[in-house]
Amino acid sequence: LTAQEVGEALADRYAETRDGAPPRALCDAIAAAHGAPAEAIDLELLVRVVLHIHAAGGDGAILVFLPGWSEIAEAVKALGASAASRELELFPLHSRMPTHEQHAIFAPP
Repeated sequence: LTAQEVGEALADRYAETRDGAPPRALCDAIAAAHGAPAEAIDLELLVRVVLHIHAAGGDGAILVFLPGWSEIAEAVKALGASAASRELELFPLHSRMPTHEQHAIFAPP
């Protein structure tokens, strides 16, 4: 699937499933992307997915796992530049960050 097809699959997620599980094609696309090199991370798609989940509402957090600090920083920058950035709390986490900075994720919103 292309990034556009994955985005369309996400947009149709709730319409295509009764049990709340993502469509099989989306699962396959995510699984294929998991083995891709860091250069292949589609930040535009990442932002679209996060914004789609955010727009769907509900309580909780959205966790995005990326391979390294530079990819994390790029994702935070892209999400921070998005239309919904004022509504998002972004917490970059990496093992090399000071522990006290990592603990920020546990504070109530």
